[in-house]
Amino acid sequence: MSSDITIPANALLGNTRMRVSMKWNAVQTSCETFSYGEVEDYTVTISNDSRTSEFTANAIALGHEEIVDLTVYPNPATSYVNVNLISKAKAATYRIINTLGMSVKEGDLDTYINLANLNSGVYILEVNDGQKILTSKIMKR
Repeated sequence: MSSDITIPANALLGNTRMRVSMKWNAVQTSCETFSYGEVEDYTVTISNDSRTSEFTANAIALGHEEIVDLTVYPNPATSYVNVNLISKAKAATYRIINTLGMSVKEGDLDTYINLANLNSGVYILEVNDGQKILTSKIMKR
């Protein structure tokens, strides 16, 4: 698989995150939660020289992978969300990301996450079980 990206002329110089997301056997929509596929984060360094950079990322699919599923409720939420992760991993971590891409809360995953100190708005919950990173959009009232 290959693709081209275009960096806007007004992009800020320096390091930025580029998220590549691929849904299995279907076209995904922006901010969609899906069960099969993968999401990978890369650091891209934007500089003011005119060189072209090219890289290749290889992925190897292993057979008989465990199905991983993430359920988050209630959504929208007021003070907390329940998190149900189905995974063979014994432990997982979470990170809550605001619409500016900044991490606003993180920790070891438990059965619920306290949202009381977050402002109202839309966030991305990112759960990492050491094998996969799953995401879910959450809305805080």
